Amino acid sequence: MHGDLRSKSKHLVSYFIPGIHSGLSDGNSDISHCQIYLLCRFQAAMKKYGVPEEEIFQTPDLFERRNIQQVALSLYSLGRMVSFFLHIVFMRIVKSAALFL
Repeated sequence: MHGDLRSKSKHLVSYFIPGIHSGLSDGNSDISHCQIYLLCRFQAAMKKYGVPEEEIFQTPDLFERRNIQQVALSLYSLGRMVSFFLHIVFMRIVKSAALFL
């Protein structure tokens, strides 16, 4: 069950953040180093999507479980931004479809 969930989440993250897994070596690195690397890439992508800096969690917040509430806030903020962008895209599609009616 967890393996399937990890696989699906990996594909989802790769869809929204192309190339996120490209900097990882194949099995020669420490797993914690790879996880920290991916967290840093994920945080950079959150900034790119427009999540405010003060709402983005720091690596120790998640990796060392220091501030899980901040991690939850970050994910909520990312969801808000993705929803906003999807709304804009949807409205553009509706407007362009209206031109053909």
